[in-house]
Amino acid sequence: MANPRKQAERYGQWAEHYAAFILRLKGYHIITRRHVTPFGEIDLIAVKGEWLIFIEVKYRRDKQKLTQSLTLKGQSRIIKAANYYLGRAPRYKALGQRFDLILTAPFGILPLGYLRHIKDAWRSY
Repeated sequence: MANPRKQAERYGQWAEHYAAFILRLKGYHIITRRHVTPFGEIDLIAVKGEWLIFIEVKYRRDKQKLTQSLTLKGQSRIIKAANYYLGRAPRYKALGQRFDLILTAPFGILPLGYLRHIKDAWRSY
């Protein structure tokens, strides 16, 4: 039997790949994936138009639990990580910044299928 933690991590990585693929189809340029900072990881960082977008991808087996998957503590961690990133990537400071949330869940027998992109899911300013 597979280790449940490793399997969950694998599904999370699939969700990030799936989200990046869909975002590219929508015209987003993915700058980096799984960007690690001292404050935590940012799943995806993208540019579209005049926006630098920090994207958190959530995968849950139960679609109903997705809406509770991002806590205020998680938001705070991502904001700190984004500020850290901006401090080291000054070329993006002129762009507007926003935080998007992508929710993914299985659909039928597929490990992924449901995807909801919430633009500007929360503001830090």
